[in-house]
Amino acid sequence: MTKVCAGPRHQELRTEDAKKREDSKLRIGVLGIQGAIEEHIASTNQALKESGREGETVVVKKPEEVKIIDGLIILAGDSTVIGYTLYSQASSAPSERG
Repeated sequence: MTKVCAGPRHQELRTEDAKKREDSKLRIGVLGIQGAIEEHIASTNQALKESGREGETVVVKKPEEVKIIDGLIILAGDSTVIGYTLYSQASSAPSERG
């Protein structure tokens, strides 16, 4: 099942709600910026099915959507961009040493 997180229900959910759902459906997010998003969703749904775990996979596009998931899959290209951005920001930050 693929859902894009949007709407009032998703905005009302918070991290505490995810903890309350530990024994219920597992909700896995796939970062929906670029790449083979649909293929990762299909693979994740298949893994849930094979493991016997009830759950769903959602596309995550906004920071607030992270609050409603139990785990996040960051695609290879996205993780590279995120890592490079963090590195470049850290490198350009003023030194805290005297």
